[in-house]
Amino acid sequence: MKILHRILAHLARAIIRRYRPTIVGITGSAGKTSAKEAVYAALASTTAVRATYKSYNNQIGLPLTVVGTLTPGKNPLGWLRVFVRSLRLLTFRVRYPKVLVLEMGADRPGDIAYLTGIAAPDVSIVTSVGTAHIEFFGSVGAIAEEKGSIVRALTPDGTAILCADDERVAAMRALAKGRVVTYGYQETADVRAVRVEHVREPKTLAVRGLRLTAALSGREVTFELPGVLGKGHVLSALAALAAARVLGVPVEKAAEGLARYAPPPGRVRLIPGVKGTVLIDDTYNSSPDAVHEALEALRTIPCPDGCRRFALLGDMLELGGLTESAHASVGKRAVECGVNILVAVGERMRDAAEAARRAGLSEDRVILMKDASTASRFLQDRIRAGDVVLVKGSQGMHMERAVLELMAAPERADELLCRQTKEWK
Repeated sequence: MKILHRILAHLARAIIRRYRPTIVGITGSAGKTSAKEAVYAALASTTAVRATYKSYNNQIGLPLTVVGTLTPGKNPLGWLRVFVRSLRLLTFRVRYPKVLVLEMGADRPGDIAYLTGIAAPDVSIVTSVGTAHIEFFGSVGAIAEEKGSIVRALTPDGTAILCADDERVAAMRALAKGRVVTYGYQETADVRAVRVEHVREPKTLAVRGLRLTAALSGREVTFELPGVLGKGHVLSALAALAAARVLGVPVEKAAEGLARYAPPPGRVRLIPGVKGTVLIDDTYNSSPDAVHEALEALRTIPCPDGCRRFALLGDMLELGGLTESAHASVGKRAVECGVNILVAVGERMRDAAEAARRAGLSEDRVILMKDASTASRFLQDRIRAGDVVLVKGSQGMHMERAVLELMAAPERADELLCRQTKEWK
């Protein structure tokens, strides 16, 4: 595997040297995939741009994005085609994107430095620093150090785009050799959220997305973000506006592109549910900060009289020594956010269930389930029109299976849900 990594890295570096695309690198404990999709949407109407495929953000996925192909998996002939395609790019002058938007993930220390060594960013975006993968880093400080590598990799001509709402990210200003642009809800942010409203269906009044008014460069722009909910998507849109500004894309064109923003599956995405319910599908992965943010999104969604807010939450994995306290904090937060019924899936979520009971949620409103499918069948018999159901959990919990059984149009699963390939199923 290490030999494959070295070959792919060498090919990707050679392709970048030959075509010299502008590279936008994106990292963060949460929100990097949504930010990647938003940046792509903001640039695509005016620029030849390619973004990381799916979540190809590691030692294999990033070079494959540079080459412009999907992973062949275990198919030897498929890998041969990857190498042939790479050699064709290096031998002949072909059309190549002007901008590469590359997501850069970090499971362990040194990952970001490795990826920036392949594709040195001209623009670096950091979305957040949290506890995701803390089992492999030991502390949030170590995670911040790792994420900061993408800012340290910039030359003096580069630009760091930093989330002003995250103190650890904002502090990375000190690491930047060149220009810094900030975004967020903070008054001091260079690209700032002025107003966020829910967009609702005229007849049913069901929420179908967000309307965002942002301020930048002394002016305001308003546009809709269809099919999404929550602060995370707002921040992704703001990061995209910041990137567009840095790369010289007119704000009107960037806003038009963001109106066509395609939210990645499983990231606080609104999906119609059975029996006239609304699902908040946040099943791609989970961490304490991300669950708290999803619960806040659930709290803010308008709910008709008599409807209930359900939270179907699966275990959060890779938290190491924080496992018990992190799950307990989720249970407490669920009650604070007005969850009427908490359905906890997995052994670790027992701590969340117990914390929810201590916070005042009655025994009959806290339910423990062994897996996602069992939990979804339990809910099918109890939900009714107008109810809102948040579904979230770590990848290993396969909470998308619950969404599949609760969504009104399961035939659209391949389009709307995460992990629908044969390998994941």
